[in-house]
Amino acid sequence: MSRDATPRAAWQLCLLAVISSSLYVWICRLSRVFAVDTDKADRPLLLVLSLFGLLFLLYLAAVRIAARSDQQKSIVRIVLLGALAFRGICLFSEPIQEVDIYRYLWDGAVTNAGVSPFRYAPGEIVQGLRAPNAVSPETELGRLVTLCQSDDGLRGVLQRVHWEQIKTVYPPVSQFVFAFVDRLTPTGTEVKQRVLIMRVALISFDLATLGIVLLILDQVSLPRGLAAGYGWCPLLVKECANSGHLDSIVVFLTTLGLYFILRAVRRQSDSETSRFSANSLATILLGGSCLALGVGAKIYPIVLLPWLVVVGWRKPWGYLALPVLFLLGSWLVMRPMFVDALPTSQSEKTAVNSSESDSGLAVFTKYWEMNDFLFLIGVENLKPDKPNQPTAWFVVVPHSLRTAWKSWSAETFGWEPHLSAFLTTRLITGLLFGLIASWLAWKARQLDTAQAWAEAAFYTIAWFWLLSPTQNPWYWTWALPLLPVIGSRPWWAISGLAFMYYLRFWFEYHCTGIPVLGTNYEGTLFFDFVVPWLEFGPWFVWLIVAYRAEKAARPA
Repeated sequence: MSRDATPRAAWQLCLLAVISSSLYVWICRLSRVFAVDTDKADRPLLLVLSLFGLLFLLYLAAVRIAARSDQQKSIVRIVLLGALAFRGICLFSEPIQEVDIYRYLWDGAVTNAGVSPFRYAPGEIVQGLRAPNAVSPETELGRLVTLCQSDDGLRGVLQRVHWEQIKTVYPPVSQFVFAFVDRLTPTGTEVKQRVLIMRVALISFDLATLGIVLLILDQVSLPRGLAAGYGWCPLLVKECANSGHLDSIVVFLTTLGLYFILRAVRRQSDSETSRFSANSLATILLGGSCLALGVGAKIYPIVLLPWLVVVGWRKPWGYLALPVLFLLGSWLVMRPMFVDALPTSQSEKTAVNSSESDSGLAVFTKYWEMNDFLFLIGVENLKPDKPNQPTAWFVVVPHSLRTAWKSWSAETFGWEPHLSAFLTTRLITGLLFGLIASWLAWKARQLDTAQAWAEAAFYTIAWFWLLSPTQNPWYWTWALPLLPVIGSRPWWAISGLAFMYYLRFWFEYHCTGIPVLGTNYEGTLFFDFVVPWLEFGPWFVWLIVAYRAEKAARPA
């Protein structure tokens, strides 16, 4: 790039930042219609999604400009200021189609009341508020009821908690953050201010991750301007600054852990000795500790275990210490989630904690399915037909075989019959992911560079998402810190395609009970059986074509 083109790139990036900021302001104004107490049918969901689609195109242009500019210091300043501006604008918006943040606020208040958030489902406190005389104020449950009675803001939070009959699914490290934020929140604070304080905390983790992305780009010798691939991503801005998802906590810890490990790998690769230095060993163990804390924030970093084992296999000390530290640390930080949920008396077994379905983790792992594609194909081809419900158009396995498998697997494995198809598909996709993750790790080991290990970590997380039964768009933010190290274009497109998830709400609000486009599917069923094919089908074709082209271009 010429010297004249360098300042031009900075001005172009500034222009894109101004236009993007204007669109975020527009979205913020529209977000008022998404308030909890508004009519859902009046929400301008399609307009908001169109604006995010336009933001995504501007984002791709910005990344291209930022990566190609020679004046990286100026570009990085603009990237950082733009990222801060986008989040600052959305900080004051109403959460669009998301309510998870109210659970975070509730869990934090419960912890600071001296009660484990894993003990009771919010619905139990709601019942206690309706019949306060039936709950002893001396019990933990009674303390929570009394707390709500004395704090109008907290009672308002409790009324907005989604899936109130289910215990929290969020692990201890995230609970620590929730409790810390609650400590900063004065008693009696209104719901809107509580949401604002929580989002400030979550955005802080997000911006810290952006700083780590810059450090990772240095480790893999890529232009720092590529950090725009993380900092300016509209999906990330929406899911963190607007929706306030806790994933920014785990993404920060995971990215920090990966940075330390990549730094140790590069230091060792640049060294002429074949042994780990003390500094390298300390750095790699620090990385494993951060990843273990990440598991304690949200469980997904556990999928990096094959990657960690192969990284450690490079040298004996790393092999012994890194995976062991990761697993041991993960168990220690996760232990309260399982121990605190256990009933402490026989009366609790029969009264408070009588149903396994109350466990958030159990519900999530055994039932949750949303916006999936590969998992959807598998589970629908194993699930017997239901009376009065149309069969998915892509089912090819005969009904008799699906029924026979349901009976045989339930009898053989002791599964509940209605969970047979889901658990079978989980087993199949789990084995497939294990093979993919192991192959990616061993492939990275052959090159043994920081770039190769970073790419392997990205693809491991990405394929876990693609094979998951729950492909929520905010789960894709797990992979975003490492997206800038990936050259393959199809993977960049997912951050835009993931917005199609929100179309499910539009079909729910406007097409319930109405067959869509001449099909047998009504409302959300049309989304479940049709939209993921539009979201992921062409993308997989693109991925295959791009992979074949890349393979053909490699020297023999």
